[in-house]
Amino acid sequence: MVERLRSLAPWHMDLVLRCGTRTVAGNLCNYAEADHEHVIAIDPDELRSTLEHLYPEGLAGRSFLDVGCNAGGYSFLARSLGASRTLGFDVREHWIRQARFVGEHWDGDTSNMRFEVAHIHDVDLSDGFDLTLFKGVFYHLPAPIHALLRLCDATRDVIIVDTASRSDIPENALVTNFESRSHVMSGVDGLAWMPGGPRAVIDILTHAGFQDCHVAFWLKELAMGPRPELGRFRVIAARQPGRLAAPS
Repeated sequence: MVERLRSLAPWHMDLVLRCGTRTVAGNLCNYAEADHEHVIAIDPDELRSTLEHLYPEGLAGRSFLDVGCNAGGYSFLARSLGASRTLGFDVREHWIRQARFVGEHWDGDTSNMRFEVAHIHDVDLSDGFDLTLFKGVFYHLPAPIHALLRLCDATRDVIIVDTASRSDIPENALVTNFESRSHVMSGVDGLAWMPGGPRAVIDILTHAGFQDCHVAFWLKELAMGPRPELGRFRVIAARQPGRLAAPS
């Protein structure tokens, strides 16, 4: 199993397979390809408390959209909480290969779970979704406002927007960011836009009909590496007023 995991490495998501092995067991200290270096592992279970607060009765009968799904960790979390239908898509085949592999070795029901290789501007969202997770993608896009509005149109209840940000520009501003087209943790377009803070996306969400917005967190400066101005924030938005009266 570990050898198979290594063949699919690097792994960004730390997931437990049916056999008890964690996906990150396949990660290496060094890679032959520079585009596979510097991938930090995360545990998708960090979102569990938020989803349980938003849906205390579980996600039974609800549909879940996982934008830039990577290895599908958040989709598997939503499914474990009862989501009846999930769609995870990512622009990189690398991650979708991982997601499908995890699906084959996950200790749970994977019926009505789909993973697709697709760009956010091309994926079919016509079926609509109750809950959308837009995490780690906004700041990799050349047209993030258009993408967010498209996701809003496809979301019936709640959308979660989680993105990197910049502390050296106004909160409601966007600034260009040029990035690699080939590194597994980057976008594929080269041109991207970084928001200054939550207000940059809250104004878009409000315009799109999400009347209740809550800033779950805003770390203005992560103080990591050579760019201390980089931060991160998460906004939870609901269409129904008062839906997030006491959000987590």
